[in-house]
Amino acid sequence: MSLGNIVTPLDSAVLDSKEQYVFYHKMVDFTLKELIVAVQNKQILNKQEVLLFKQYSDLLLYSIEAMRVKYMYDDEESMKVDLTDSSFPNYLEFRYLFNDLELREEYLGKLTNIDTLKEEFLDTLMRKKESIAKRKLFQATSIVYYTSAKKEYIFNRFVQGKLKPLGMHNTYYCSNSKVIKNKAYGYDYSPKGLQQHQYLNHKWPYAAGSLCSTTEDLLIWLTALHEKKTLSDQQYQSLVTPNTLSDGSILRYGMGISNFLNMGHQQISHGGGIPGFLTDTRYFPDADLYIIALVNTAGPHGGGYFADKITWEILEKKKTEFIRKIRSLKKTTKWQHRV
Repeated sequence: MSLGNIVTPLDSAVLDSKEQYVFYHKMVDFTLKELIVAVQNKQILNKQEVLLFKQYSDLLLYSIEAMRVKYMYDDEESMKVDLTDSSFPNYLEFRYLFNDLELREEYLGKLTNIDTLKEEFLDTLMRKKESIAKRKLFQATSIVYYTSAKKEYIFNRFVQGKLKPLGMHNTYYCSNSKVIKNKAYGYDYSPKGLQQHQYLNHKWPYAAGSLCSTTEDLLIWLTALHEKKTLSDQQYQSLVTPNTLSDGSILRYGMGISNFLNMGHQQISHGGGIPGFLTDTRYFPDADLYIIALVNTAGPHGGGYFADKITWEILEKKKTEFIRKIRSLKKTTKWQHRV
């Protein structure tokens, strides 16, 4: 492992030889097995937790083996390992594995035909009596990687239990190359008007911006989420319950979800954006109302703007005690507050 090849933002070292990949896999395998034995002997975990930990370890080792096959003969890229945190592969490596397998057919179509490669190998070994060139070995391992690796065993796909299909037939991981029927193209906004959005490699945003969907599918998802069909009650409450600061102040934010009183109505919501697209989703429990705004431009108005317009066409703004106090204060102070 070359400690000199540290990538500063990731604090990573790289594995740069076949021997290092083999050694690293054995080292992680030994460490995890020793850890499992230790927690069992000390009774730190119950039987179910031990079983889940074993599954967790198996997925991690499977993923590391897939990385070995992927990188072993690659002259340009190497697997990166976190040095300052876990000593496991950098989290991006797991994303790359899953993303590679999502685009499996696209990559396989670009590789040398396996029968052609076999003939070249036999000719080189039997007739020419020469070693196989590294680039040819890389082509061969790439075929093995893309045909053998199973994305359901990749580490970042691990979940406890199974998520039942919800019937979301138009939701998928975004792609710049795959042709999708009725797909909306995104635009950026400039002083001169709309323009094509800047290029985005979907390996990077992952679940933070590279999941493509429709309003219909998102309604299915939000309904299942808030009716607790995808999470247990405890998990759901952890997701939506606002956090509290050390001084007792209650925030408007849970675990990635906003939860606050909007003009007298409880609003549980989430929004976001990437180049060319802005979104806003809202759920009002007291009215059993879902609002979803998807915008395929990055301005001048985002999803929140349109969601607001729809919200107050349907719901009535309530004059809460807080709003009355704010308005009374505005009469005696110079500061302004949107109520």
